[in-house]
Amino acid sequence: MRKMKLVVPLIGVVFLLSALAADTDDVAKLENQLAAAGGKDKLPLLVRLSNAYLRKDPKKVLEYGQTSLELLGRFPDKKNELVVLDQLSQANLYLGDYAQALLYGEKSLELAGKMNYRKGVGVALNFIAVIYNQKGEYSKSREYSTRAFDIFREVGEKRAMATALTNIGISFDMQGKYEKALDYYLESLKIKEEIGDKEMIARSLNNIGVVLKILGKNQEALEYYSRALRLKEEQGDRVGIATLYNNIGVIYEDLKDYPRALDYYRKSLAIHEELDNPSGKAGALHNIGVLEALSANYRPALDYFQQALALREQIGEKDRIAQTLIELGKVYHRLGRYDQAVRTFERALALAGEIGAQEYLQDGSLALSTTYEVQQNYAQALKYHKDYKNAADNIFNTESSKKIAELQARYEAEKQEQEILLLKKNNEIQQLNLDRQKILRNVMIAAFILVIAVGILLAYKYRYIFTFWKKKNYIGHYRIIELMGSGGMGTVYRAADVVDSSHKKTIAVKVLREEYFSDEIQKKRFKQEASIIDQVVHPNIVRVIERGETEGGLYIAMEALEGPSLAEMLYEKRKLDIPLALHIMVQIADALKSIHAMNIIHRDLKPENIKLVEKDGSLHFVKLMDFGLAITQHMSRLTETGIVVGTISYLSPEQVAGEDISIASDIHSLGVIFYEMLAGVKPFIGETTLDLMKQILDSEPIEIGKFRPDLDRSLADLVMFMLKKDPGLRPSAPMIYTVLKNLEAYAHR
Repeated sequence: MRKMKLVVPLIGVVFLLSALAADTDDVAKLENQLAAAGGKDKLPLLVRLSNAYLRKDPKKVLEYGQTSLELLGRFPDKKNELVVLDQLSQANLYLGDYAQALLYGEKSLELAGKMNYRKGVGVALNFIAVIYNQKGEYSKSREYSTRAFDIFREVGEKRAMATALTNIGISFDMQGKYEKALDYYLESLKIKEEIGDKEMIARSLNNIGVVLKILGKNQEALEYYSRALRLKEEQGDRVGIATLYNNIGVIYEDLKDYPRALDYYRKSLAIHEELDNPSGKAGALHNIGVLEALSANYRPALDYFQQALALREQIGEKDRIAQTLIELGKVYHRLGRYDQAVRTFERALALAGEIGAQEYLQDGSLALSTTYEVQQNYAQALKYHKDYKNAADNIFNTESSKKIAELQARYEAEKQEQEILLLKKNNEIQQLNLDRQKILRNVMIAAFILVIAVGILLAYKYRYIFTFWKKKNYIGHYRIIELMGSGGMGTVYRAADVVDSSHKKTIAVKVLREEYFSDEIQKKRFKQEASIIDQVVHPNIVRVIERGETEGGLYIAMEALEGPSLAEMLYEKRKLDIPLALHIMVQIADALKSIHAMNIIHRDLKPENIKLVEKDGSLHFVKLMDFGLAITQHMSRLTETGIVVGTISYLSPEQVAGEDISIASDIHSLGVIFYEMLAGVKPFIGETTLDLMKQILDSEPIEIGKFRPDLDRSLADLVMFMLKKDPGLRPSAPMIYTVLKNLEAYAHR
């Protein structure tokens, strides 16, 4: 029996005050002081005691918290009230009472907002995110965690930033999006190691272990869990210890060491019973039930799963309810209670679909398909096996294909048998007894039609070969000479005009790629590129000769450019001499000034799209190319909102964020090009695409003067202003052109 294992990430939570970050108070001493204190003097002692008991005995926190709230009614203190609300929210979270946890979390959020206390707002948002994670409402959890992270980054709270990142990672983890989860876990771990907080490091070690376990790396996961357990035992964190006992038990279960697995599960259950934690108890009961089912002890397994289900329904953990329902359905199947199994699986799948839990959709669909197959209901078996395939497309294999083919064949056979029986019942089968003459005549007619069809196909085939030959050698009235290059949307050929002899030089013909011939969006974008270039006449912009449409395709004929691209020059020289750099920069700015005056946004400015040719006595005459992504500010969008278009390194922050853009976006891209020309490096660098996007959105580039001390201050300032995050702070193309032109003139004195 395939089973689903409960591997528990450790939820990240943050404390409101740095004084609450460590549990080092002498509890006995504090309780003696509390007994001797009176009136409002009790309040700080109650807060400190609640913090000391938070992990060890959450019920004590509820007792002290209620006393604190009564005192606050008599002696108002908003700061301490905020701390108490957060402690009550966290204590209820540990005890699995999510309704109460959410109630106190929302009260905390409201109070922090009234106080205009940004850090307190972030703490409350993060608590609420944790609760939604536990309830299986992952999208909502991510929304709150992201808002919390933004606030913590704004106020410079690294510990809190790390916990918010952990919670985002957990939400992805629980939805089966493990790569995204691991990315956030590692980001969180980096911050925690900077801080040196052992408790937080233990959480990250556990969460990384969870992902390794899911990826099948059991020994590595066990090492991470063991390291985390040692840290939790040092801290006396009972909830954390119970969680890690559970996770280690799962590893031993995978390794078929069932006695050791059961030992860890029972240790976990004992702690959760001691703390009266219904969520933890449900997890341990579920996993013990799985072990009993694996050992074919179905009656005890049924009892454990039903206990776990009752607790989870009481708490409202949607994902965990779905998980236990699936395992319960499998036991019903094994006991031959198929109708009950079907109902249980269907309920599990409805919940899994509601929260988008792909792992449970996959496992539940396969289990339900198996039950229907045993009942010989092949139509339903086929349907749910296809659902299983869709949920598990990343592990689609030959076995699945064979299974679907087998079920399809059996279903079709059953369907055909039913149709034949129906035909016999209505005496229609006798109408199929055709006499031999009628059959012969029909065969002869069919043969004659076949001969004609073959003749037509042969004629069409040779016509296609001729058309194909012509198509491969001509585009309209241009004869193809050679391939020059290929991009995302079009292919560029060197060609000769066979009609107009005035074109003595060869020209470049850009043709829409064949796979886009039937794509109306791409055809519209290609026509848009041609119409935009048609509007612009400027010496530093590639000149269009003609645009047209041939059989099945679109093309743009333009001047052929001989010479390296700016990208090739930068590859050779890295940093450019300042006079040469200014000479090139002035021309690019002039071209950009011209297109911006016509409200055209290029959207793909990069060194590869800037050609350097020999013209008018200059070896570095600029030609701006490739308007494939260009739009006017009044033109309808051809990409969906939120879709990033262009080359990542040269995109503006608003392009990376998928927001509306303006001509200021081109200015940022040009700033990246100028920075690279002068500094020899790009202003934003990341090991991965995600790192790079984060750099563009959040990081300020190193001052260019540090790479180029000989740079004129006004030029350095200009480039840095072009890279401002706020589009409204970037200079315009005419301003850039004027500054560069003056600098170039000064350099030639």
